[in-house]
Amino acid sequence: MKKLIIIFGIFSMSIMSCKAQIIPIEEHREYKENETEIPDGAYLKDVNDILPKFIGTWVGSYDSKTYEFKMEMLTKSF
Repeated sequence: MKKLIIIFGIFSMSIMSCKAQIIPIEEHREYKENETEIPDGAYLKDVNDILPKFIGTWVGSYDSKTYEFKMEMLTKSF
């Protein structure tokens, strides 16, 4: 019985401590128009696949070096 109470306590604490909030990228305009800040711990995400894949700026670091890749889509007609 003690183990069950401990497991339930740890489980309920882990659920309550999860404060990350995902905001769909479509709502970013609403935040800018209303001049409200994005809540702490929240981040914008393309949950509905609106943006094209791989297009944009990708930033990463490895061995104390920072890398930045800019991907653009170009269309050429002949």
